[in-house]
Amino acid sequence: MTQAHRTFVQTTHGETHYVLEGAIHDKTAPLIVMVHGLGAGVFFFHFLAACLVLTGGFRVLRIDRYGSGRSSVASAPHDGDLFVD
Repeated sequence: MTQAHRTFVQTTHGETHYVLEGAIHDKTAPLIVMVHGLGAGVFFFHFLAACLVLTGGFRVLRIDRYGSGRSSVASAPHDGDLFVD
């Protein structure tokens, strides 16, 4: 069964928005993580995620980076250390 879970997770630097879709409760289904570039959001991968879920049986996790989409703007510098943290 295909499902989508859209929510926020509280992090050190604010709220991060994500979408998990596909057979989200089937831990044996392969998981693909999608993180967009500058000027985009989780919407950028909407059609690709739908194809992977419907034809490939994947679970797809789409994440809004800090300051993009519905995620909070982090007060820390937006550098590699922020995203690793």
